[in-house]
Amino acid sequence: MNPNTTRSFTSIFEKQKQSIGFWEEMAIIEFTESVLEQLELHNMSKMDLAEKMNVSPAYITKLIGGSNNFTLRTMVKVARSLGCELKLGLRQPGASRCRSRMETPDSSPPLDTESRMTFTSTGKSTKLSENEELQFAA
Repeated sequence: MNPNTTRSFTSIFEKQKQSIGFWEEMAIIEFTESVLEQLELHNMSKMDLAEKMNVSPAYITKLIGGSNNFTLRTMVKVARSLGCELKLGLRQPGASRCRSRMETPDSSPPLDTESRMTFTSTGKSTKLSENEELQFAA
């Protein structure tokens, strides 16, 4: 490959990485690829996923076509239909993840590992003991 072409492509790519749109598209691609990986892992077809989600196969095709702007609700529904959990988080560029406020500076585990926290629709938090379970209305 011509070195000028490589430099030109690298320059264009680095410039695009400065835009929010680039990172939005990367997140869509990453989620879509993970859905396709899970379908393959579970030997499921798009039709199987559509049935589990109670949607049309055309909706699944649109969903994994790469041009969809997923809502968190849709992402959770897809994940649960594939027997997975959706995990979202923030991280600094180049890091595996951002450090939580609950972590100490020496990267030890979170300080409060015994209690579980859940957030209600009102935004108030409730601590649960180890034996308590949340019940969600369908």
